[in-house]
Amino acid sequence: MPAAAGTGLPAALAETARIYLRPVGLTCGNAAEKFLGAGQAKRLAGGPWVFAACEVALRAPEGIRRAVASLAEIEAWADRLAPPLRDGISAQFGRLTVPRRAPGGGPLERPLIMGVVDASSDPEAAVVQGRHLTAAGADILEIGGESDRPDAPSVEAARVRAVLQGLAADPSIGQTLLSVETRDPEVTAEALAAGAAVINGLPAPAGDPNSLASAARSGAQVVLAHGRGDLGATSRDPDYTDAPLDVFDGLEAQVDACISAGIARARLIVDPGLGFAKRGEDNLAVLRALALYQGLGCPVLLDVAREDVTGVLDRSFPPRGHLPGSLAAAVHALDQGVQILKVRDVAEFRQALDLWRRLTGLA
Repeated sequence: MPAAAGTGLPAALAETARIYLRPVGLTCGNAAEKFLGAGQAKRLAGGPWVFAACEVALRAPEGIRRAVASLAEIEAWADRLAPPLRDGISAQFGRLTVPRRAPGGGPLERPLIMGVVDASSDPEAAVVQGRHLTAAGADILEIGGESDRPDAPSVEAARVRAVLQGLAADPSIGQTLLSVETRDPEVTAEALAAGAAVINGLPAPAGDPNSLASAARSGAQVVLAHGRGDLGATSRDPDYTDAPLDVFDGLEAQVDACISAGIARARLIVDPGLGFAKRGEDNLAVLRALALYQGLGCPVLLDVAREDVTGVLDRSFPPRGHLPGSLAAAVHALDQGVQILKVRDVAEFRQALDLWRRLTGLA
């Protein structure tokens, strides 16, 4: 793969090669407007961030290589490639820049906070918790309760229904959207029937086709999370050639399966699945590459609601509570254009997000 002059991009490339674009050097505010005005940048996902360059990752039979190039250099390089490769790059730029749809409809113009409601015990207590999370600033309430353990039982469908109905009827919840995290087809059906705006954990592409069909008919948005359907041996000893690219490929397969089932790309949300079927170094690599997943054309959700995100990312850190590491990961994610943060400590994350928006000029 000899390189084209000055870019590090190969002068020739096999048509079977896979090309991935990860926006780098994201900026916003006045600088972003100057780049856009000069025609040197593209807007990421229709939001406030713009990018003037990408890391180009190439997966070919001889291996994986990466190079950073400006948008003009990438476009000039693409014009010299075979039509399938050129068209693939053009499609990726389209998915990187298309505006995202917010859960519940309308444009996704600012980052959202999804607060976790524990529905594994008393439904009345879950409703009270949801009320508190809404007051603390949650945009979405996710009814959780599924364990990370592969043999753990799902939350009972009747309990999910009771929590959903209780939250929907509570006037203090207001316009806060409701989501359910489940891999259980019965719970999925109950949640959709009860009017959940988001389903997290729909088993695709290898899961229950009835769940896909129900989701397609419902109009709800669907979160596709990498690695959560395979929490056994793969979690203990995952085998990645390149973790960020392999996660991209896995999510892309789920997106394609949902589109084939009649769920439009605009209704999908992707989650790279920190801590699921990944070692510490895999999690760190995925976290560093978060902007890559914007190339799927969907809002990106980052789940930092694990009990110890810092330990998930690097086992060498002693346990000191989950909040500091979760906040650090979340702020990094915001700087990479992530649109939805799934958290436990809504008040603390709302404060961090509001300050971040003021510091970046996005408030």
